[in-house]
Amino acid sequence: MDKEKKIKIVDVTLKDLLPTVYLVQELANGKTQELLKLARKGIIQMGTSEEAEKAKVEAEELKNLKTSQTSIFESKLNKLDEKYKKSGYNPETDGYIKIFEWENQKYVVEGTMKWHVLKDLYGENYNLKVEEVYE
Repeated sequence: MDKEKKIKIVDVTLKDLLPTVYLVQELANGKTQELLKLARKGIIQMGTSEEAEKAKVEAEELKNLKTSQTSIFESKLNKLDEKYKKSGYNPETDGYIKIFEWENQKYVVEGTMKWHVLKDLYGENYNLKVEEVYE
């Protein structure tokens, strides 16, 4: 599996980005080989066992999620929202959102939850630094 990819820091506006699911849908329509090529390079994540392991939560948090009837994703979004409201977003400490450009459209390939929260907090015209992944 070829995981070699190049990354550069670029400035973008949130409104210019789309979640990865749109890229996957585009490539799934007759461009399967391109989709697999990007997955082999590690640009698009295809749901690995590592990701499933990361999604696991501690027993106490799971208990709280069950009693509050909140999904894991909603819980994570709420935590990011609280954090960014309190101390702002700093890509150097919070981790960069990673993007990939395909046919003149930029897609969020890592950090979609951050993208959603930042868009809600600061609006779609918010500018930020991201890591652009390219071949």
